[in-house]
Amino acid sequence: PPPHRLQKGAPFRNDFRSSRHRLHPRARRAMEAVAGTANSAAISKRSAAAFGYVSDEFAGWFDRSSVKCAPIINRGTYVRVAAIDSICEQFAPARADAAGGEPAPPRQILSLGAGLDTRPWRMRRAGASLSRYVEVDLPCVCERKRQLLLKKGGAPPRLPGLAEDGGAADTAGSNVGTANTLSPLAAADDALVCADLADIDSLLTALASARFDPKLPTLVLIECVLVYMEPAAGSALLAFLAAHLPDAACLAYDMIRPDDAFGRQMVSNLEGRGLRIPGISGCADTNAHEARFAACGWRGCKSVDMVHWYERELPRVERQRVERLEWLDEVEEWRLLLSHYCFVLAHTPGAEREGGWASTLMWMLPATAPSSSQAATGPRALPNAD
Repeated sequence: PPPHRLQKGAPFRNDFRSSRHRLHPRARRAMEAVAGTANSAAISKRSAAAFGYVSDEFAGWFDRSSVKCAPIINRGTYVRVAAIDSICEQFAPARADAAGGEPAPPRQILSLGAGLDTRPWRMRRAGASLSRYVEVDLPCVCERKRQLLLKKGGAPPRLPGLAEDGGAADTAGSNVGTANTLSPLAAADDALVCADLADIDSLLTALASARFDPKLPTLVLIECVLVYMEPAAGSALLAFLAAHLPDAACLAYDMIRPDDAFGRQMVSNLEGRGLRIPGISGCADTNAHEARFAACGWRGCKSVDMVHWYERELPRVERQRVERLEWLDEVEEWRLLLSHYCFVLAHTPGAEREGGWASTLMWMLPATAPSSSQAATGPRALPNAD
């Protein structure tokens, strides 16, 4: 049958609705609470963009509020976005930056627990050398993202690869009829699909519907996902990825240090929102994260907390730019907050054999950070989704 085009009421594929109905009410509430973190992240990213911390013209698509986050949250969001952007830009640089102007080899990004992220659109707008961007999340998150993209008056402008009706363009090499036809994604071969990451069969089905090619060089993004999974399920996911993707790197972002006073308060605050973080068990610090990735089949595992990235990896001139944007009284609380989150970077053995591209990834400043002149203007009007 012909694929469903972009229209209200079109069914969303691979949503395993029947399995959700079999969930225990407590498990369903827990899943919905985790899904709600996508909204919180969207609010934070929109606020950070409004104050000039990050450059994100698409931030208003997925949060249409006028919430202004506290400076400590805006700065924390900056560190998260900038660190991940830096790895993505090294993996898929702008085509103009490609060595010798040669066509870039096919590469893809797989974002697990993608939420309401705007990175696919930002990377496409910057001309990233990227053949495919596949986003995976829970059905309710994927459906919310699709509905926000469809919303009248808030529909995003068409980007290269989109047909006039908002579906995937029928261009050479596009996967018309796959999951990407269900929302106006950033490019014809991109996909937004549903899966329960604790269920490997569910993930395999989702990747098949997205026509994901496991043999291509792949960067896997896992932002604040493993901490919400049971430890065994999280390790099973990491082991599956290491075995299934012969030429890949993985960048994870997660919580650490739950046992000190700040960490206990952090856990208590999350529990008050109905959020459990069983995945932090056994991964209380950066060393434990490195050991876990290594045990699951990954190589070159390195992990740093956000304090390290901000104070040791970020160039001084960029730190000064960020710190001029808003006055921050809670400097010690800021450092405490950063010390309770970390990044983990690792690659599969095949990424070493295939030219060693993954082992060259480093913690670096993204080239697309907002300029000092932009920051000097002070807070800007919040981006308008319409």
